[in-house]
Amino acid sequence: MERWHPLIADGIIDDPWLDGRERLSLEPVVLPRTAVGKLAHAACAVARMLDEAVQAVAGDDALLRLLGLDASLIDIARLDAPRWLALARADVFAVAAGGEPQVCEINCDTPTGLAECIGLGRVAASSAPGFADPSARLRERYLAMVRAAAPAGAVQPVVGILDPTEVTEDLCHIRLLTRWLVEAGFRVVRGAPFNLHASSGRRIGLFGQPCDVLLRHYKTDCWAQQRRLWQQAPLPPQHAPLARELALIAAAMAAGTLGVLNPWGTAIAQNKRTLALPWELPGLFNAETLESVRRHLPETRFLDSLPQAQLIAEREQWVLKSDYGCEGAEVLVGRHCEAALWRTCLAQAVPERWIVQRAFTPQLDGDGRTVNTGVFLVGGMPSGLYTRTSLGPTGSGALSRPTLVGA
Repeated sequence: MERWHPLIADGIIDDPWLDGRERLSLEPVVLPRTAVGKLAHAACAVARMLDEAVQAVAGDDALLRLLGLDASLIDIARLDAPRWLALARADVFAVAAGGEPQVCEINCDTPTGLAECIGLGRVAASSAPGFADPSARLRERYLAMVRAAAPAGAVQPVVGILDPTEVTEDLCHIRLLTRWLVEAGFRVVRGAPFNLHASSGRRIGLFGQPCDVLLRHYKTDCWAQQRRLWQQAPLPPQHAPLARELALIAAAMAAGTLGVLNPWGTAIAQNKRTLALPWELPGLFNAETLESVRRHLPETRFLDSLPQAQLIAEREQWVLKSDYGCEGAEVLVGRHCEAALWRTCLAQAVPERWIVQRAFTPQLDGDGRTVNTGVFLVGGMPSGLYTRTSLGPTGSGALSRPTLVGA
Protein backbone atom coordinates (compact mmCIF):
# COMPACT_ATOMS: atom_id res chain seq x y z
CA MET A 1 0.00 0.00 0.00
CA GLU A 2 2.91 2.36 0.71
CA ARG A 3 3.90 2.58 -2.95
CA TRP A 4 0.41 3.87 -3.77
CA HIS A 5 0.57 6.64 -1.17
CA PRO A 6 1.68 9.42 -3.59
CA LEU A 7 -1.36 8.62 -5.77
CA ILE A 8 -4.09 8.18 -3.16
CA ALA A 9 -2.89 10.79 -0.65
CA ASP A 10 -4.91 13.59 -2.25
CA GLY A 11 -8.18 11.68 -1.78
CA ILE A 12 -9.29 11.54 -5.41
CA ILE A 13 -8.40 7.94 -6.24
CA ASP A 14 -8.89 5.65 -3.26
CA ASP A 15 -8.78 2.18 -4.78
CA PRO A 16 -6.01 0.98 -7.12
CA TRP A 17 -7.71 -2.43 -7.39
CA LEU A 18 -10.69 -3.90 -9.23
CA ASP A 19 -12.05 -7.36 -8.40
CA GLY A 20 -8.86 -8.17 -6.53
CA ARG A 21 -6.52 -7.12 -9.36
CA GLU A 22 -4.51 -3.95 -9.72
CA ARG A 23 -6.18 -1.64 -12.23
CA LEU A 24 -3.48 1.04 -12.07
CA SER A 25 0.26 1.09 -12.66
CA LEU A 26 2.79 3.76 -11.69
CA GLU A 27 5.17 2.66 -14.45
CA PRO A 28 4.94 5.37 -17.12
CA VAL A 29 4.64 4.92 -20.85
CA VAL A 30 7.14 7.36 -22.38
CA LEU A 31 6.36 8.54 -25.91
CA PRO A 32 8.47 10.71 -28.20
CA ARG A 33 6.89 14.01 -29.24
CA THR A 34 6.50 12.82 -32.81
CA ALA A 35 4.41 9.84 -31.66
CA VAL A 36 2.26 12.08 -29.43
CA GLY A 37 1.68 14.41 -32.38
CA LYS A 38 0.50 11.53 -34.56
CA LEU A 39 -1.90 10.27 -31.89
CA ALA A 40 -3.33 13.76 -31.35
CA HIS A 41 -3.65 14.31 -35.10
CA ALA A 42 -5.62 11.07 -35.46
CA ALA A 43 -8.00 12.07 -32.65
CA CYS A 44 -8.55 15.51 -34.19
CA ALA A 45 -9.19 14.02 -37.63
CA VAL A 46 -12.09 11.94 -36.29
CA ALA A 47 -13.39 14.84 -34.17
CA ARG A 48 -13.40 17.08 -37.24
CA MET A 49 -15.40 14.47 -39.17
CA LEU A 50 -17.90 14.20 -36.33
CA ASP A 51 -18.27 17.98 -36.26
CA GLU A 52 -19.11 18.08 -39.96
CA ALA A 53 -21.48 15.13 -39.49
CA VAL A 54 -23.37 16.76 -36.62
CA GLN A 55 -23.73 20.00 -38.57
CA ALA A 56 -25.01 18.09 -41.61
CA VAL A 57 -27.58 15.89 -39.88
CA ALA A 58 -28.80 17.93 -36.88
CA GLY A 59 -31.60 19.59 -38.82
CA ASP A 60 -32.50 16.62 -41.05
CA ASP A 61 -35.10 14.23 -39.63
CA ALA A 62 -34.45 11.60 -42.29
CA LEU A 63 -30.71 11.50 -41.60
CA LEU A 64 -31.26 11.38 -37.84
CA ARG A 65 -33.60 8.41 -38.28
CA LEU A 66 -30.99 6.79 -40.54
CA LEU A 67 -28.59 7.02 -37.61
CA GLY A 68 -31.17 5.22 -35.47
CA LEU A 69 -32.27 8.13 -33.30
CA ASP A 70 -35.89 7.85 -32.20
CA ALA A 71 -38.13 10.86 -31.54
CA SER A 72 -36.99 11.27 -27.93
CA LEU A 73 -33.29 11.29 -28.86
CA ILE A 74 -33.93 13.71 -31.72
CA ASP A 75 -35.62 16.13 -29.32
CA ILE A 76 -32.73 15.81 -26.88
CA ALA A 77 -30.08 16.38 -29.54
CA ARG A 78 -31.85 19.49 -30.76
CA LEU A 79 -31.68 21.16 -27.36
CA ASP A 80 -28.32 22.55 -28.48
CA ALA A 81 -27.05 20.75 -31.60
CA PRO A 82 -24.88 21.31 -33.58
CA ARG A 83 -22.93 21.93 -30.35
CA TRP A 84 -21.49 18.64 -29.16
CA LEU A 85 -17.80 18.77 -28.27
CA ALA A 86 -16.73 19.75 -24.75
CA LEU A 87 -14.71 17.10 -22.89
CA ALA A 88 -14.01 13.97 -24.94
CA ARG A 89 -11.64 11.01 -24.95
CA ALA A 90 -10.51 9.41 -28.18
CA ASP A 91 -9.29 5.81 -28.00
CA VAL A 92 -6.27 5.71 -30.30
CA PHE A 93 -4.16 2.69 -31.20
CA ALA A 94 -0.76 2.46 -32.81
CA VAL A 95 -0.91 -0.42 -35.27
CA ALA A 96 1.43 -3.39 -35.44
CA ALA A 97 2.43 -2.87 -39.05
CA GLY A 98 3.59 0.70 -38.42
CA GLY A 99 0.72 2.35 -40.29
CA GLU A 100 -1.37 5.34 -39.31
CA PRO A 101 -2.81 5.40 -35.75
CA GLN A 102 -6.39 4.11 -35.62
CA VAL A 103 -9.23 5.66 -33.61
CA CYS A 104 -11.90 3.12 -32.75
CA GLU A 105 -14.23 5.70 -31.15
CA ILE A 106 -14.49 9.07 -29.42
CA ASN A 107 -16.38 9.12 -26.13
CA CYS A 108 -17.77 12.66 -26.15
CA ASP A 109 -20.82 12.05 -23.96
CA THR A 110 -19.65 10.94 -20.51
CA PRO A 111 -15.92 10.21 -20.93
CA THR A 112 -14.16 8.43 -18.09
CA GLY A 113 -10.50 8.02 -17.12
CA LEU A 114 -9.92 11.67 -16.27
CA ALA A 115 -8.93 11.07 -12.64
CA GLU A 116 -6.57 8.27 -13.63
CA CYS A 117 -5.03 10.42 -16.35
CA ILE A 118 -4.43 13.39 -14.05
CA GLY A 119 -3.41 11.45 -10.93
CA LEU A 120 -1.05 9.01 -12.61
CA GLY A 121 0.49 11.73 -14.76
CA ARG A 122 1.13 13.94 -11.74
CA VAL A 123 2.88 11.18 -9.79
CA ALA A 124 4.93 9.97 -12.75
CA ALA A 125 6.07 13.48 -13.73
CA SER A 126 7.14 14.31 -10.16
CA SER A 127 9.72 11.51 -10.25
CA ALA A 128 10.82 12.01 -13.86
CA PRO A 129 11.89 15.68 -14.21
CA GLY A 130 13.34 15.10 -17.66
CA PHE A 131 9.94 14.30 -19.14
CA ALA A 132 6.79 16.36 -19.71
CA ASP A 133 3.29 15.62 -18.43
CA PRO A 134 1.02 16.08 -21.49
CA SER A 135 -2.00 16.53 -19.19
CA ALA A 136 -0.56 19.43 -17.18
CA ARG A 137 -2.92 22.05 -18.72
CA LEU A 138 -6.05 19.93 -18.88
CA ARG A 139 -7.46 21.39 -15.64
CA GLU A 140 -6.93 24.97 -16.82
CA ARG A 141 -8.63 24.35 -20.16
CA TYR A 142 -11.52 22.45 -18.62
CA LEU A 143 -12.29 25.21 -16.11
CA ALA A 144 -12.13 27.84 -18.87
CA MET A 145 -14.73 25.84 -20.77
CA VAL A 146 -17.04 25.67 -17.74
CA ARG A 147 -16.74 29.44 -17.22
CA ALA A 148 -17.65 30.00 -20.86
CA ALA A 149 -20.78 27.85 -20.43
CA ALA A 150 -22.13 29.93 -17.53
CA PRO A 151 -24.76 32.56 -18.33
CA ALA A 152 -23.54 36.15 -18.60
CA GLY A 153 -23.54 37.94 -15.28
CA ALA A 154 -23.06 34.89 -13.08
CA VAL A 155 -20.48 36.23 -10.60
CA GLN A 156 -19.88 32.99 -8.68
CA PRO A 157 -21.53 30.38 -10.90
CA VAL A 158 -23.25 27.42 -9.28
CA VAL A 159 -22.43 24.14 -11.00
CA GLY A 160 -24.75 21.18 -10.60
CA ILE A 161 -23.08 17.83 -11.23
CA LEU A 162 -25.55 15.23 -12.46
CA ASP A 163 -24.55 11.59 -12.31
CA PRO A 164 -26.07 8.19 -11.49
CA THR A 165 -25.48 8.59 -7.76
CA GLU A 166 -26.22 4.93 -7.05
CA VAL A 167 -23.25 3.88 -9.23
CA THR A 168 -19.89 4.23 -7.49
CA GLU A 169 -17.42 3.31 -10.25
CA ASP A 170 -16.97 6.92 -11.42
CA LEU A 171 -16.75 8.55 -8.00
CA CYS A 172 -13.10 9.52 -8.54
CA HIS A 173 -14.15 11.40 -11.69
CA ILE A 174 -16.81 13.31 -9.74
CA ARG A 175 -14.38 14.03 -6.88
CA LEU A 176 -11.80 15.44 -9.27
CA LEU A 177 -14.25 17.75 -11.05
CA THR A 178 -15.68 18.90 -7.71
CA ARG A 179 -12.23 19.77 -6.38
CA TRP A 180 -11.25 21.63 -9.54
CA LEU A 181 -14.45 23.66 -9.50
CA VAL A 182 -14.36 24.54 -5.79
CA GLU A 183 -10.71 25.56 -5.97
CA ALA A 184 -11.56 27.80 -8.94
CA GLY A 185 -14.30 29.60 -7.00
CA PHE A 186 -17.41 27.81 -8.27
CA ARG A 187 -20.11 26.59 -5.92
CA VAL A 188 -20.95 22.92 -6.49
CA VAL A 189 -23.99 20.77 -5.75
CA ARG A 190 -24.29 17.15 -6.80
CA GLY A 191 -27.32 14.96 -7.47
CA ALA A 192 -29.16 12.75 -9.90
CA PRO A 193 -31.44 14.05 -12.68
CA PHE A 194 -34.43 13.11 -10.51
CA ASN A 195 -33.36 15.73 -7.94
CA LEU A 196 -33.84 18.63 -10.40
CA HIS A 197 -36.65 21.12 -9.88
CA ALA A 198 -37.85 24.48 -11.16
CA SER A 199 -36.45 27.58 -9.48
CA SER A 200 -37.38 31.25 -9.52
CA GLY A 201 -36.29 33.49 -12.36
CA ARG A 202 -36.82 30.75 -15.00
CA ARG A 203 -33.90 28.83 -13.55
CA ILE A 204 -33.36 25.21 -12.63
CA GLY A 205 -32.40 23.99 -9.17
CA LEU A 206 -30.79 20.98 -7.54
CA PHE A 207 -31.61 20.31 -3.88
CA GLY A 208 -32.91 23.87 -3.51
CA GLN A 209 -29.85 25.51 -5.07
CA PRO A 210 -30.40 27.35 -8.41
CA CYS A 211 -27.78 26.26 -10.93
CA ASP A 212 -26.02 28.17 -13.70
CA VAL A 213 -24.28 25.18 -15.30
CA LEU A 214 -25.12 21.48 -15.30
CA LEU A 215 -22.23 19.06 -15.73
CA ARG A 216 -23.86 15.95 -17.08
CA HIS A 217 -22.14 12.67 -16.26
CA TYR A 218 -25.34 10.79 -17.10
CA LYS A 219 -25.42 9.17 -20.53
CA THR A 220 -27.55 10.97 -23.11
CA ASP A 221 -29.31 7.79 -24.22
CA CYS A 222 -30.34 7.13 -20.59
CA TRP A 223 -32.44 10.33 -20.68
CA ALA A 224 -34.30 9.03 -23.75
CA GLN A 225 -36.84 6.30 -24.42
CA GLN A 226 -35.18 2.97 -23.68
CA ARG A 227 -35.20 0.59 -26.64
CA ARG A 228 -34.19 -2.96 -27.42
CA LEU A 229 -30.72 -3.80 -28.68
CA TRP A 230 -31.65 -7.44 -29.28
CA GLN A 231 -34.74 -8.67 -31.10
CA GLN A 232 -36.07 -10.86 -28.28
CA ALA A 233 -34.86 -8.89 -25.26
CA PRO A 234 -37.47 -7.41 -22.89
CA LEU A 235 -37.58 -3.68 -22.29
CA PRO A 236 -36.24 -2.53 -18.90
CA PRO A 237 -38.96 -1.85 -16.28
CA GLN A 238 -38.25 1.91 -16.39
CA HIS A 239 -38.08 2.65 -20.12
CA ALA A 240 -39.85 5.99 -20.51
CA PRO A 241 -37.78 9.12 -21.24
CA LEU A 242 -37.00 11.54 -18.41
CA ALA A 243 -39.65 13.92 -19.72
CA ARG A 244 -40.07 16.05 -16.55
CA GLU A 245 -36.35 16.57 -16.11
CA LEU A 246 -35.77 17.34 -19.78
CA ALA A 247 -38.61 19.87 -19.84
CA LEU A 248 -37.10 21.71 -16.86
CA ILE A 249 -33.68 21.82 -18.51
CA ALA A 250 -35.09 22.87 -21.89
CA ALA A 251 -37.02 25.77 -20.31
CA ALA A 252 -33.95 27.07 -18.48
CA MET A 253 -31.77 26.76 -21.58
CA ALA A 254 -34.36 28.61 -23.66
CA ALA A 255 -34.45 31.38 -21.05
CA GLY A 256 -30.66 31.74 -21.22
CA THR A 257 -30.21 30.93 -17.52
CA LEU A 258 -28.47 27.57 -17.92
CA GLY A 259 -25.50 26.02 -19.72
CA VAL A 260 -25.10 22.26 -20.08
CA LEU A 261 -21.86 20.29 -20.48
CA ASN A 262 -21.38 18.00 -22.23
CA PRO A 263 -23.80 19.41 -24.84
CA TRP A 264 -26.87 17.42 -25.85
CA GLY A 265 -25.62 17.28 -29.43
CA THR A 266 -23.53 14.32 -28.27
CA ALA A 267 -26.66 12.27 -28.90
CA ILE A 268 -25.53 12.44 -32.53
CA ALA A 269 -21.75 12.40 -32.19
CA GLN A 270 -21.65 9.62 -29.56
CA ASN A 271 -23.86 7.39 -31.71
CA LYS A 272 -21.45 4.97 -33.37
CA ARG A 273 -23.56 4.87 -36.51
CA THR A 274 -22.29 8.40 -37.11
CA LEU A 275 -18.82 6.87 -37.50
CA ALA A 276 -20.13 5.01 -40.55
CA LEU A 277 -21.11 8.15 -42.46
CA PRO A 278 -17.72 8.59 -44.25
CA TRP A 279 -18.46 5.27 -45.98
CA GLU A 280 -22.26 5.31 -46.09
CA LEU A 281 -22.76 8.98 -47.07
CA PRO A 282 -19.35 10.36 -48.08
CA GLY A 283 -20.96 13.34 -49.84
CA LEU A 284 -21.66 14.92 -46.43
CA PHE A 285 -17.97 15.77 -45.96
CA ASN A 286 -15.43 17.96 -47.62
CA ALA A 287 -12.71 16.11 -49.48
CA GLU A 288 -9.89 16.90 -47.05
CA THR A 289 -11.88 15.71 -44.04
CA LEU A 290 -12.90 12.53 -45.83
CA GLU A 291 -9.36 11.70 -46.89
CA SER A 292 -7.97 12.33 -43.39
CA VAL A 293 -10.61 10.43 -41.45
CA ARG A 294 -10.38 7.36 -43.67
CA ARG A 295 -6.68 7.14 -42.76
CA HIS A 296 -7.39 7.12 -39.03
CA LEU A 297 -10.83 5.52 -38.63
CA PRO A 298 -11.27 1.85 -39.52
CA GLU A 299 -13.91 1.24 -42.18
CA THR A 300 -17.25 1.44 -40.39
CA ARG A 301 -20.58 0.35 -41.85
CA PHE A 302 -24.20 0.23 -40.75
CA LEU A 303 -25.00 -3.35 -39.75
CA ASP A 304 -28.01 -3.23 -42.07
CA SER A 305 -25.82 -2.19 -45.04
CA LEU A 306 -23.93 -5.47 -45.38
CA PRO A 307 -25.40 -8.95 -46.02
CA GLN A 308 -25.29 -11.24 -43.01
CA ALA A 309 -23.77 -13.95 -45.18
CA GLN A 310 -20.80 -11.68 -45.91
CA LEU A 311 -20.30 -10.83 -42.24
CA ILE A 312 -20.47 -14.50 -41.29
CA ALA A 313 -17.91 -15.43 -43.93
CA GLU A 314 -15.65 -12.51 -42.93
CA ARG A 315 -16.13 -12.86 -39.16
CA GLU A 316 -12.45 -12.36 -38.29
CA GLN A 317 -12.36 -9.09 -40.23
CA TRP A 318 -15.11 -7.28 -38.31
CA VAL A 319 -16.07 -5.95 -34.88
CA LEU A 320 -19.76 -5.62 -33.95
CA LYS A 321 -20.66 -2.56 -31.83
CA SER A 322 -23.91 -1.11 -30.50
CA ASP A 323 -24.82 2.53 -31.06
CA TYR A 324 -24.30 3.82 -27.50
CA GLY A 325 -22.20 1.13 -25.83
CA CYS A 326 -19.04 2.35 -24.10
CA GLU A 327 -15.99 1.10 -22.17
CA GLY A 328 -16.00 -2.19 -24.05
CA ALA A 329 -19.67 -2.98 -23.38
CA GLU A 330 -21.78 -4.32 -26.25
CA VAL A 331 -18.70 -5.00 -28.38
CA LEU A 332 -18.09 -8.35 -30.08
CA VAL A 333 -14.72 -8.87 -31.76
CA GLY A 334 -15.20 -11.43 -34.51
CA ARG A 335 -11.71 -12.92 -34.30
CA HIS A 336 -12.13 -13.48 -30.54
CA CYS A 337 -15.54 -15.17 -30.52
CA GLU A 338 -16.89 -18.50 -31.70
CA ALA A 339 -18.56 -18.66 -35.08
CA ALA A 340 -21.88 -19.83 -33.59
CA LEU A 341 -22.04 -16.87 -31.18
CA TRP A 342 -21.19 -14.46 -34.01
CA ARG A 343 -24.02 -15.84 -36.15
CA THR A 344 -26.49 -15.65 -33.27
CA CYS A 345 -25.59 -12.06 -32.44
CA LEU A 346 -25.91 -10.96 -36.07
CA ALA A 347 -29.33 -12.58 -36.26
CA GLN A 348 -30.60 -11.13 -32.97
CA ALA A 349 -29.18 -7.60 -33.19
CA VAL A 350 -31.73 -4.86 -33.92
CA PRO A 351 -30.18 -3.72 -37.23
CA GLU A 352 -30.66 0.05 -36.89
CA ARG A 353 -28.82 0.08 -33.55
CA TRP A 354 -25.53 -1.52 -34.56
CA ILE A 355 -22.47 -1.02 -36.73
CA VAL A 356 -19.62 -3.22 -37.85
CA GLN A 357 -16.09 -1.87 -37.90
CA ARG A 358 -13.13 -3.27 -39.78
CA ALA A 359 -10.74 -5.03 -37.39
CA PHE A 360 -7.10 -3.97 -37.25
CA THR A 361 -4.05 -5.39 -35.48
CA PRO A 362 -3.00 -3.06 -32.65
CA GLN A 363 0.53 -2.69 -31.41
CA LEU A 364 1.37 -4.79 -28.36
CA ASP A 365 3.70 -3.88 -25.51
CA GLY A 366 6.52 -6.05 -24.19
CA ASP A 367 4.06 -8.10 -22.14
CA GLY A 368 1.88 -8.87 -25.15
CA ARG A 369 -0.86 -6.44 -24.08
CA THR A 370 -2.86 -4.20 -26.39
CA VAL A 371 -1.94 -0.51 -26.02
CA ASN A 372 -4.82 1.99 -26.07
CA THR A 373 -3.89 5.67 -25.73
CA GLY A 374 -6.68 7.87 -24.41
CA VAL A 375 -6.36 11.32 -25.99
CA PHE A 376 -8.44 13.87 -24.07
CA LEU A 377 -9.88 16.76 -26.06
CA VAL A 378 -11.21 19.95 -24.47
CA GLY A 379 -13.27 21.89 -26.96
CA GLY A 380 -11.43 20.06 -29.73
CA MET A 381 -7.92 20.80 -28.39
CA PRO A 382 -5.71 17.82 -27.45
CA SER A 383 -5.17 18.36 -23.72
CA GLY A 384 -4.16 15.10 -22.05
CA LEU A 385 -2.95 11.52 -22.49
CA TYR A 386 -3.01 8.30 -20.55
CA THR A 387 -2.58 4.68 -21.55
CA ARG A 388 -4.60 1.54 -20.93
CA THR A 389 -3.17 -1.90 -21.66
CA SER A 390 -5.11 -5.14 -21.78
CA LEU A 391 -4.94 -8.73 -22.88
CA GLY A 392 -7.25 -8.46 -25.88
CA PRO A 393 -9.82 -5.68 -26.38
CA THR A 394 -9.87 -2.78 -23.89
CA GLY A 395 -12.45 -3.33 -21.17
CA SER A 396 -13.08 -2.67 -17.49
CA GLY A 397 -10.13 -4.88 -16.56
CA ALA A 398 -7.58 -2.79 -18.48
CA LEU A 399 -4.50 -1.49 -16.65
CA SER A 400 -4.24 2.32 -16.59
CA ARG A 401 -0.72 3.77 -16.85
CA PRO A 402 0.67 7.32 -16.85
CA THR A 403 1.92 8.70 -20.13
CA LEU A 404 4.85 11.11 -20.34
CA VAL A 405 6.45 12.85 -23.29
CA GLY A 406 10.14 12.60 -24.06
CA ALA A 407 12.32 14.26 -26.67
